Amino acid sequence: PLFIIAGTQKSGTTILSGLLAEHPLISFSKKKELHFFDKDSNYNKGIRHYLKNFSPSEKSKYIAESTPFYLAHREACQRIADVFPDVKMIILLREPVERAYSEYQMKLRRVSKQKELFDMIDEDALSIRSCLLKTDVDSLNNASCLPQQILRHATFKKVILGLQKAMKKQSTYQEAVERCFVEEPNTTDKPALFIPDHPCEALPQWMRNRCKCTTASISQGFVWMKGTSLRSVVEEREYFNMTLLRPFFERKILQFNPKSCFQDHPSGFEKVKPIEVALLEEAADFDQCASLNKSTSDLPLSIDDLDESTPEDVLDASLDWALEKLEEVDDAIEHCLTVRGGISSQYFYRSMYAVQLFNCFQSIDPNQFLFIPSGDMKRSLPAVLKRVLSFLELP
Repeated sequence: PLFIIAGTQKSGTTILSGLLAEHPLISFSKKKELHFFDKDSNYNKGIRHYLKNFSPSEKSKYIAESTPFYLAHREACQRIADVFPDVKMIILLREPVERAYSEYQMKLRRVSKQKELFDMIDEDALSIRSCLLKTDVDSLNNASCLPQQILRHATFKKVILGLQKAMKKQSTYQEAVERCFVEEPNTTDKPALFIPDHPCEALPQWMRNRCKCTTASISQGFVWMKGTSLRSVVEEREYFNMTLLRPFFERKILQFNPKSCFQDHPSGFEKVKPIEVALLEEAADFDQCASLNKSTSDLPLSIDDLDESTPEDVLDASLDWALEKLEEVDDAIEHCLTVRGGISSQYFYRSMYAVQLFNCFQSIDPNQFLFIPSGDMKRSLPAVLKRVLSFLELP
């Protein structure tokens, strides 16, 4: 049998899965998040491909995985039920605003890393463009002409993916690379002085000390000058005539243009709005599309009915009314939202636990779920583990 930690993101799923993976009767997947049931590219490979992620021992009573996006995905629960009808689902629920803010902070950190890479490419745009043009796209991961800090950067694979997607849109590889860079007028004295056909060895010693002399720059016959006061340094030397050098200061410089580079792979170039703006915009867009009935007269029971009803009648009527409203919202989500995976900006939708569960319960019996408030993980982790093992009927 299988159990899945299926939600929610930023609620403690990594800690819980790590602890359960130590149990001798549980065989966790080799990779924590398999994304088999929420990604078509994985799901279409079939169940045999899925089962290759597990190496159960003879003692194992469960195989398990933890992909917290399954709950939010519109089709994942149905797909799981089709293959594993007796699956057990564990859901960690975090206070919705806290969860949204935590996801926002994670996205900020990722975008910060993205900017770090883009700045590195921009700093040496000329030699990097040259390297990309002479290297096959499938070999970029090991391109010897690229700096190691770029090759090792976690975001570099997005650049490669952006180039590959551009080629699938009928661009040639050269066109895909070229559009990643743009020439801009040089408006400063910062590292932007190119001296054609003069390798570093041909320059006076004082100027060589201010050069970034790499193998790439020498072989291309270009020198990238360092320092913000280069103009004044040059003017101090009588044998350098500023009239001759001025064209090089005013020359256009090459810059990395991520927006153009990722036009066929928009998720590769991420921007972050303030979370309060993103939440309000997302909620307003959904509200405008959904056109939900907000009439306060549409209540489960009238005042007269309340006077004559038993508590059980009120509860039954309220539950029926709530389910009707959940179905209405669920239909609106189906028509108004394209649910995105990964770390998206759908903070509002990701925190709509009730409607996500309503969708999931259409495929999997609610009795097959265990719900854990994420705050319990901080208050009493041993008690949480005891509840989970009891739910799984494990010692």
